[in-house]
Amino acid sequence: MRTLVHIAADALPDHDGEGLDMLAASLADLIRDGHELAVTYAGPAEAAAPAGSRLVRALSDALPGRHVTALVTHTEVRAHDPALRPPADPADSGPRTALHPYAVLEASAVRDLLADGTVPVCAGGGGVPVIREPGTGRLRAVAGAADPARTAALLAAYLDADALLFLTSATHLFAPRSHGRPRPLLRVTPEELSAVRLPEGVSALADIAADYVTRTGGIAGVGPADNALGIVRETTGTLIHPAPVARPA
Repeated sequence: MRTLVHIAADALPDHDGEGLDMLAASLADLIRDGHELAVTYAGPAEAAAPAGSRLVRALSDALPGRHVTALVTHTEVRAHDPALRPPADPADSGPRTALHPYAVLEASAVRDLLADGTVPVCAGGGGVPVIREPGTGRLRAVAGAADPARTAALLAAYLDADALLFLTSATHLFAPRSHGRPRPLLRVTPEELSAVRLPEGVSALADIAADYVTRTGGIAGVGPADNALGIVRETTGTLIHPAPVARPA
């Protein structure tokens, strides 16, 4: 099974230690289970290189004899992306809207690395955002950051990944209730997920995962960073799967 794992910012340790070792062990479990694995991760773009280095070192320790490599990737965005417009108020220094990714330029290299048995760690922080200049087609880096989760889904689709996993600090997606604790979602279709009013902080991630399943026919999961294999095996996390095809009566 070809699997792309995206590590959300809240699940990515910012230094070496037990948390990083636990994350690496979680990813290594997928490989030992027969998964062909590519890894992307979120976080500030300026911290992408150190985070990628930490992941590569931890994964190499967890997978002796397996090649693990960090790859700097460039994510093409459109010059007319609204997130590239200057703020209406020059004094507005708040967070900018993420750029919408259209292509990961090193996607074919990632595919080649997978075919060679290498574990690529790439698209850190959504990749370096670039646009193509009109007329010349030359690449130019732009300010801002591409949406890391959308970039992961875009790359997974190019790689024909069977599964797209989003590792977070939470065990599941949770549906709120009017009374009592939120209800954990276990196994849902994109249609069932769209009917659930999720908290604002995770609704965008759920939409990206559901859209991936609808477009590709693969599966997507959202679950704990310390048990990636458990998401696939449905012992933890939320698994999103295609709706069954209706058979004619």
